[in-house]
Parts: sequence; structure tokens; C-alpha cells
Amino acid sequence: MNLNSVSRHLAVLFFLASVTGSCWAQSWDVAAAFKEGWPSKGNPYGVWSYGYSSGFTAPVTLYDRAEQNGVNGPNAQFWFSSAVDLANSPSVEFNNGPAYDEGNIHLAANEFALVTGDGGQYSDVVFTAPIDGKYLVEGSFFGHQDSIGAVVGVVANGKVLFSSSIKSKGQVVPFEKVTLLRAGSTVVFSAGPGAAPGGRLQNTGLAAGFRLVN
Repeated sequence: MNLNSVSRHLAVLFFLASVTGSCWAQSWDVAAAFKEGWPSKGNPYGVWSYGYSSGFTAPVTLYDRAEQNGVNGPNAQFWFSSAVDLANSPSVEFNNGPAYDEGNIHLAANEFALVTGDGGQYSDVVFTAPIDGKYLVEGSFFGHQDSIGAVVGVVANGKVLFSSSIKSKGQVVPFEKVTLLRAGSTVVFSAGPGAAPGGRLQNTGLAAGFRLVN
């Protein structure tokens, strides 16, 4: 899958999340939610929350600072930890504008990304199930940075549902899983430091959504 097809895939996910028809009434998309929630600067926002951890199954500490300061282009919006500056903090990022490519980092239009921390922290986005049900969890992780070395995973209530690695710019790692969740259960999408030459302060694109299937 090339970057153009990745962009189309993200656009489709974003469109589906915005449809108001009854068949999509019970669906949730991470990029659409970030865009909608940014003006209120709320973390968590709805069913989604953003934070960092020391590993796939470790507790998640929520980010406490939101900023849009020109890092990765004028349209990049970040949640990160105020304990360290943005240049060193793990973070989540949304490109609220056209595609951005400065030679090293590529972000598609309306793309959400996980950025690992300089201290080796994992960056996480957490979905909290609003009701009991059978959920289809689907999406993809994307390698959007040169010399990337990141591990990626999806964890439901402390159990790893999926794990893989991102080793090159342009790499796409899809996932799809149907899982039973109780109201209040959590599913964490995570990116952490991988093998050399990359791993720290790496941008890993993420398209992720949920849909009730029962």
C-alpha cells in the first residue's frame, strides 16, 4: 500500500465516522474524535483518552497539555506531558490540514499519530467502551518517518490482542479483531521504542475505529 492509498484509507475512515445514518450510529473513530475535541482541550474526550506508559500492559498516565506550535508543520496539534518539553515528550499528534512532508516525516491529511518519548516511553490512545457489546476493532499503523523502529500493539483490559513492529517509512501494519467488551472496559493502541536505528521520538501513524456488531 502506497502513501496515496493510505491517505484514501484514512479519508474513508474519517468519512464513515461522520456519517449520521442509523447503521453508523454506534461507531467511533480516533482521528474524527481528536478533531472534534481539540477546541475544548479535553482529555479524555468522549470515549477517547491520550497518554503514555512504560509498555503495552503498563498503566497509562494521561497527557495534561495541548499545544499547536509549528512542530511538524503549522497544522500539527499535540497532546503531551507538561513534565518535559514537547521536543522530548511522548505525545499524540493530529495533522489538522493538508498532507505534510519535510523529507523525514510524512503525515497524511487528517492523520492521527503516536509519538514515542525520548525517554523510551510508549505513546497510547485509550478507548473506553460506553456500553456492553461485541465490538469490531479495526485500523492500521503506518511508518511515516525515516529510520523508524517502533513496536505497536493493541491491548484489551491488559491482554495483548495484537502486536507487531514498524521498521520502515511507508510500511503499513493492519489489524482487525472482534472482541466482547463490558461498559468501562478499555482498549489501548500503543507505539513504543523498537530496535535501532529508530525507536525514540518516532511518529507512527494510526487509523483506528470501533463498531458495534451485535
